[in-house]
Amino acid sequence: MRYQKELTIAGAFIAGTAMGAGIAWLVQRNRPQNPSHVLQQTKEYFGSLGVVKGAWIDYDTIEYDLFDNAPMVYIGGVTVAKDDQLVYYQFASDAITGDVIDYSPMQLSN
Repeated sequence: MRYQKELTIAGAFIAGTAMGAGIAWLVQRNRPQNPSHVLQQTKEYFGSLGVVKGAWIDYDTIEYDLFDNAPMVYIGGVTVAKDDQLVYYQFASDAITGDVIDYSPMQLSN
């Protein structure tokens, strides 16, 4: 009888630990990435278009309602030297994955 009680307590402890670890993993997986890390990923992405001369990112996330699921994104901009000209892009990067999900070239005013 005592052995069965100890076995039940041990089983409950193991199950609780497994559930706690699973919940912690889910929470961590769905947490926004550090904006500095996302900016670095974004600069690498735009590096394929030319030489990145400058970049910025807003540290606050916003809902990006151009898509049906309205993901949380960081908004920013990057200046790329391409064919002896500077091209400025505005971008939206997914806050969870860090992927660039939308960008558009902007006209630089003189």
